Amino acid sequence: MTRPTTSPLPNDETKPRDLLSELTAEHGPALVLVDQPAAIGALPVTIAQSMEQVEVAYLPGLTMRRMANLHAGSAKTVARDAFIIAETARTMPTALRQIATSDEQIAELAVVTGFDDDFLAQTTAARSRLRGLLTQIHPGLERVIGPRLHHYGVLDV
Repeated sequence: MTRPTTSPLPNDETKPRDLLSELTAEHGPALVLVDQPAAIGALPVTIAQSMEQVEVAYLPGLTMRRMANLHAGSAKTVARDAFIIAETARTMPTALRQIATSDEQIAELAVVTGFDDDFLAQTTAARSRLRGLLTQIHPGLERVIGPRLHHYGVLDV
């Protein structure tokens, strides 16, 4: 069952979660389909993956384009795209790809975010050392420059 919506949902998880809960309570297990799982579809994918009775899949871009060519019209609209995605899921479920995060992907993301955390800690420590040196050398200069150390131009000077 597709449930068209004429107004956008807010960019938080409350409304989509309520909608999916209502649908699964009323109709049983549900399938959430997206055409951009890592961009605009990231929030609904994350919400749906956290729910028990909801399966998540996406329609790859090339497949979407080919299916769109099989349907009448050439306008690029949200309603047309939604119809094509739903129709493809109904008639060609093998064209869909599952979205699942593996333990390996989670570990890779943890490493990447660890690099960011380390870099941020090093940057903060370097700024603190620089402010300490400025305080020792010229306290007046530190009062003027110290709060602006996050600006690249100040660091270059």
